[in-house]
Amino acid sequence: VWGFDFSTMKAPAHSEPVVQAFDQQQLLSSTACVLDLDLRSCPADDCCQLASSIDVKCRREGKANAVLCWFEIRFDACHKPVAFATGPESPPTCWKQTAFFLEGPPLSVKAGDRVKGMIAVRKYSEKRRHIDIKILCRVNSGSGQVH
Repeated sequence: VWGFDFSTMKAPAHSEPVVQAFDQQQLLSSTACVLDLDLRSCPADDCCQLASSIDVKCRREGKANAVLCWFEIRFDACHKPVAFATGPESPPTCWKQTAFFLEGPPLSVKAGDRVKGMIAVRKYSEKRRHIDIKILCRVNSGSGQVH
């Protein structure tokens, strides 16, 4: 729509995660594993109560608006092992990626910058899909932005 200023809608639109397929050209950095589980032996709470550090290196200059999450899985304990990934650099599957948008202005990054931070996940209610996710990111130990 031309001629309308939708900037006031940006904060509410970015307050919820966005699930979609992202293009690998949109990635600014390397990846980091935030959770590694053995699904044969872990309790379900291990998926809903976690805190993990993030440390990635930027591949190119750009503006970081979000932290992008996906999963990789291996089924090794079967007659024919199966593995696949759901990230933007992997062949498409029925699963997509989830973008968690950062509050405030985008993080300005350059090639070689390190983005460090943490992700914390906790169960929000008795409903199993209701979880609270907090993400803190800093570029080269600068001021952090929280989502």
